[in-house]
Amino acid sequence: MPGPIYVSVPYYYLYYYNNYYYYYYYYYYYYYYYYYYYYYYYYYYYYNYYYYYCYYYYYYYTNTNNVLKTNLSHHIGFPGVLMAH
Repeated sequence: MPGPIYVSVPYYYLYYYNNYYYYYYYYYYYYYYYYYYYYYYYYYYYYNYYYYYCYYYYYYYTNTNNVLKTNLSHHIGFPGVLMAH
């Protein structure tokens, strides 16, 4: 039978330093069937340029072999404007 399904509440964090937003991230995870997926998103403001990048990692393991597998799923760069106030 399928295992329980659990979805966490996303967590947001914004780091402000030297009048700039340095980065913020959020994560969530859920337990679905017998697999555990962990999603980790990174958004950060790169120096003085109006660009920020998204890193998308996920980690998973199975209850069968208990082996932790890691994969860098996406590395996306796209322009963005951050408004400081």
